[in-house]
Amino acid sequence: MPTNRVENIQVMPRRQSGVTIQSSDSLFSEKQRFDEVLRNSGSSRVFQMVKMMAIILVPIITLIVQSGLSGKETLEDRDAAALLYKSVDIDLIISAAVINLQKERGITAMYLSSNRSNLNARDSLLSLYPDTDAKLLAMFTLESGSMCDVITAVTGCRELSDFINEHRLKVLQSSVHLSIEDNIIFYTSINEALMQKNTNTLLKAKVDWLWSYLVAKSSLLSATDVIGIERALGATYYASCSPLSTSSLRWMMQVHSQGLALMREAFRYSPTLADTFYTRVEEHYPLNVSLSMMTSEVFQNSDPCQEYGAVMSATMADYWFGNMTEYIDILAGVRVQISANIIREAEFIIESARTKLITHITLMVCITILCISLGFWYAYSIYRLLSSLTMYGSKITSQTRQLSMEKKKTDRLLYQMLPRSVADQLKSNKSVNAEYYQDVTIYFSDIVGFTAIAAESTPMDVVQLLNALYSTFDECIDRYDVYKVETIGDAYMVVSGLPGRTDLHAWEIASMSLDLLEEAKHFIVPHLPNEKLSLRIGIHTGPCVAGVVGLKMPRFCLFGDTVNTAARMESTGQALRIHISESTKKELCRYPLFVIEQRGTIDIKGKGYMQTYWLKKKIETEGHRIEWEE
Repeated sequence: MPTNRVENIQVMPRRQSGVTIQSSDSLFSEKQRFDEVLRNSGSSRVFQMVKMMAIILVPIITLIVQSGLSGKETLEDRDAAALLYKSVDIDLIISAAVINLQKERGITAMYLSSNRSNLNARDSLLSLYPDTDAKLLAMFTLESGSMCDVITAVTGCRELSDFINEHRLKVLQSSVHLSIEDNIIFYTSINEALMQKNTNTLLKAKVDWLWSYLVAKSSLLSATDVIGIERALGATYYASCSPLSTSSLRWMMQVHSQGLALMREAFRYSPTLADTFYTRVEEHYPLNVSLSMMTSEVFQNSDPCQEYGAVMSATMADYWFGNMTEYIDILAGVRVQISANIIREAEFIIESARTKLITHITLMVCITILCISLGFWYAYSIYRLLSSLTMYGSKITSQTRQLSMEKKKTDRLLYQMLPRSVADQLKSNKSVNAEYYQDVTIYFSDIVGFTAIAAESTPMDVVQLLNALYSTFDECIDRYDVYKVETIGDAYMVVSGLPGRTDLHAWEIASMSLDLLEEAKHFIVPHLPNEKLSLRIGIHTGPCVAGVVGLKMPRFCLFGDTVNTAARMESTGQALRIHISESTKKELCRYPLFVIEQRGTIDIKGKGYMQTYWLKKKIETEGHRIEWEE
């Protein structure tokens, strides 16, 4: 079995030209002179320069770092205050939506408790719905996101507004049974989700002094929600004209105690707000007294119809709902005052940050001016030294740039003559060993009747014709994993599978051949526009050896019977047809994309009788098998 490498064929790398060596020697000489200038500067001068730079730079760097750190802290304070502004805006909008939903919860409970006969409650709901939707829309717009349902009884994630509208339809349709407790739980679950979102929004503003305000605001908002449940249950007691169930009564007592506890917690973190709240409650006297009396009456849970009658009981429901709403509005007003306090603190922080920032900028400007002045003085003090270094440095840079440009030109030309991997080995002074390739596909083509065309043309016309044709071919083969070996006259030789090995070598050459044949059919001879070129193509697949031959003008050449057979496939072919061997046909059968026609058995010089084929075309649609044409 053949080995992968043929060790007995070796080619030494090409010698560098005299021009390149002279350029490298000249550059090396200039570099030595540059190093000599630096050494002649003397250690004492370098030491003095280092001391001078240290004296200048140390205090300047210290001031710049200190000013930068102070400025960074100032900007962080300003950004925190700006974020706080946004958080307060979001809080106010979400709180407004929560309060509206609380009111909607209470009126809906009154409406349901009257068995949907309270027309005033129905009218209040219909007028309240658009206002609630507007506040929800404002919340969605500010949040730029989707608020999804959080009630565990509902699966999936839907828009909150759609979910609420669905519940409203159930409330307004008399045929749908909806309990008062389920209605209160529905709105309470939504409010709890919104309040949690509101708290998370405020937590984003990481300001130390905000925590007391945050706890107070959160507690008051939770208090309004539980007091809203108390409002709904109390209104149900009077509007239904019947005692509350045991569970509803227990629930009302629980939320009543919970509301008082939340208020105490809020006022503990902000005592001044307690005075404001109780002062406003006293201003609405006898609000607090009336609520206390009616709360005690609800807790006794006697039959309100026996005590007041149906009409008066409905009036008491409206009175209870109005007083509780006013009570909740006072709590909401206290929350607004907390927001005003937060905004006032934020404005003070922003103003202080602006003042500090102006101070830092002024300091930085002064430091910059000082640095520039010292820089000019420093530059003048070392002017002579820099002049010498600049002169030699500029010269070396120019020569290095020219050498780099020449090297790029040389590399570009070399990569066109040899494969990149082979060229890189030659450039690295490494020997290039000939290499054995088990499977490659070789392409040969020539122009039928080229001798007649050349006889009718001048040598310059022939050169222009071949240059135009093979430039077109070169652009075409760039689309495939192939390597152009050489062109001799009208002959064109291409291989796939080397120097980079690939299992798709037959597919690459076959696809390329079809494209080249199509290009040749449409090619117009520059000096003979009516003349059509007839390209004849031959392809064969098999093993070969490839290596670099020569020292003066090294060439990458292919050796082996596969090369000869591919040439015979071309010479025994026909114009405008692709002649392929049995081995190539077997490789192409791996890809059911090519239409192949059997030519038959022909006598190949030096090979004997061989079964050969015509490659007709390539099927672009997937799922087709090879078609055989007899």
